Amino acid sequence: KKKKKPPPPPFFLSPPHPPPSAETWQNLVLLMDKPKGWTSFDVVGKTRSMTRKFGVKKVGHCGTLDPDATGLLILCVGKATKMVDSFTGMDKVYTGVLRLGEGTPSQDAATEVDEEEPWEHVTDDALINEAAAMVGEITQIPPMYSAIKVKGERLYKAARRGETVERKERKCIINSFEVSRDDPEDARNVSFRVDCSKGTYVRTLAFDLGKRLGSIAHLTSLRRESIGEYDVRDAWTTDALFEACGPQLEAFLEAMREAENPKDDEKNVVSSLPAFEALPGYETRVRVLESATDDGTDVSAAVTKGSAVTVHATGVVEETGETFWSTKDPGQTPFSYVAGVGAVIVGWDRAVLDRKAGEVLEARIPAKEGYGEGGFPAW
Repeated sequence: KKKKKPPPPPFFLSPPHPPPSAETWQNLVLLMDKPKGWTSFDVVGKTRSMTRKFGVKKVGHCGTLDPDATGLLILCVGKATKMVDSFTGMDKVYTGVLRLGEGTPSQDAATEVDEEEPWEHVTDDALINEAAAMVGEITQIPPMYSAIKVKGERLYKAARRGETVERKERKCIINSFEVSRDDPEDARNVSFRVDCSKGTYVRTLAFDLGKRLGSIAHLTSLRRESIGEYDVRDAWTTDALFEACGPQLEAFLEAMREAENPKDDEKNVVSSLPAFEALPGYETRVRVLESATDDGTDVSAAVTKGSAVTVHATGVVEETGETFWSTKDPGQTPFSYVAGVGAVIVGWDRAVLDRKAGEVLEARIPAKEGYGEGGFPAW
């Protein structure tokens, strides 16, 4: 069996600027700061409402956050959705507050307090020591209010009916667990920061800490600070994303409208273009869009093997019309190479040989004379 080719590297979009081009949305990763009250799918849906207009339907998130939680949510757009699993498996850092002496069915503030235990005996040293004792590989019993399926049904559905279902223990790794009392008015509120592996239920961690302290506890707030090397400080809010990318979207939609309804003079230009000509011995076809200039440039010498050549070039996928690279993109410069010695792809090299300075060419290059079936290596 042939090995699957790895997905092309995506563009990581950071605030405050939009992507370099509309085509970038075809393979993009977004760091989003999820607000409280939104589900993870709310953020996906809101983002997809914009990406669809760019012609990109696929948007996926890399790890659910509960509606009451805030913080980093990684979204993969277009081709980048193939990378969701690689982000999901990364370690995560959370900060939050747990409340001693009070328990809830959901182990967080999503349900009402239904259990109370003494907490006054819990000292600062005991908090720190018991949290430190939980560092390393631990086992957790997933809470009833979770999306895990047991016998085909989500646990939270059974929990809402007042039922309790037997759950299997799950292993996870706690890399660090720091706690402190930062609320001078209520010693029951304990701030924490935890670095943990995939699959850790932080509210269960708070609940288990309460039990270890001879009390009970539930989570009152939670924020995801980072996933692997990606930090919420580099994330977009939905409002900021839409504001930054709005002008680009409008320009893209206007260009689409113009393409669908070309003006009469534009139609005449298209119909007057020369036909493509085949290159002997190759499948690449080429046509001349503009002849050599007559403004003092020496056009007598044609490009031959060994000539030093400098060009502007734009690469487009013929099937989709997507531009995957251009020397006129921001940060790019005219491209220089030596002709006829394999410094560029075969179709390009052969199309430019025998041409003169000032000519503008369009070449249609098949994969085997281009970048191969995998496409442009920067994708």
